Amino acid sequence: PKITPRSLRDHFALVYHLLDEMVDGGYPFTTENNQLLAMIQPPTLVNKVIQTFATKFAVKKALPDGMMTKIPWRRAGRAYAINRISFFILEEINCVTHGEHKVSNCEVKGSVICDSRLSGTPDVSLTFNRPYLVTDAVLHRCVRIRTFRNSARLSYIPPDGRFTLLTYFLRRPCELPIYVKPNITYTLSGTASVHIVIGLKRPVIVEDVKITIVFPKEMINSNLKPSIGTIKNNETQMGSYREVHWIIEKMPRNEAPVLSGSAMFKAGFKPTYKPKLSVNFVGKCWNTSGLAVDKVDVKGLKHQPTKEFTLETRTGKFHLRCE
Repeated sequence: PKITPRSLRDHFALVYHLLDEMVDGGYPFTTENNQLLAMIQPPTLVNKVIQTFATKFAVKKALPDGMMTKIPWRRAGRAYAINRISFFILEEINCVTHGEHKVSNCEVKGSVICDSRLSGTPDVSLTFNRPYLVTDAVLHRCVRIRTFRNSARLSYIPPDGRFTLLTYFLRRPCELPIYVKPNITYTLSGTASVHIVIGLKRPVIVEDVKITIVFPKEMINSNLKPSIGTIKNNETQMGSYREVHWIIEKMPRNEAPVLSGSAMFKAGFKPTYKPKLSVNFVGKCWNTSGLAVDKVDVKGLKHQPTKEFTLETRTGKFHLRCE
């Protein structure tokens, strides 16, 4: 859910007590979700009714179990009928391209998200197929740093629930799953001819594709027709420019979608630059770096848990410059 001024007003007491527990003297103190959930009750319909007729908020007076132990990030006494642990590797591409697929700047931000539903106090060991890719990384506090530095292996006692185990950064040219060929030219009659082709470089699943064309504010109307997908026009709040969104729910494998047409501008308009393009997409079941989980061992349980692995790639800031 999004944070809005109204949601902050409706849950003012909850936000106040969260900040009171998370910050001590201006410094971060308690930031683990499990600890905060154990100390402060989440908002429910019953809690709202109690707060309406009571003057104090439902905050537990006693510290939660495990607060004073060596593993304060994990709630004690957890028990599940079916033990399960899943790993979700998400990579975000930030790049700038120009000309014929020339990448001038590229960075990949990856995250390894773990969802642990394990009983007791398990000990997890995880290895990657390409450990050299996670040298520039930010680790969760549960990871044993010495083991990671010596063998690039993640050894840890996981928190209960969903958390970000590892965040890594790759600053090198990345392999893009799609190509975009924009051709936007201005004419003497006060219009702009638009012809954009998008296609797959390899047979992968790419969904939720959106190409945004940013035109100057002098644009009056556009007559753009896509071979696949839909077109939406949008004007910014300040009116500084106009946007045209080309949306494709799922990229076809045997066809390259085409957007063609023209855009009309006010009389006397003289363009000083070509429109800018930005691309957004979501790739399922693959990632651009090739990083994957090689092996997972779980100790401290009578039976081995169910293990799940998922890969996904998204775009962060992906811009195209028209030459």
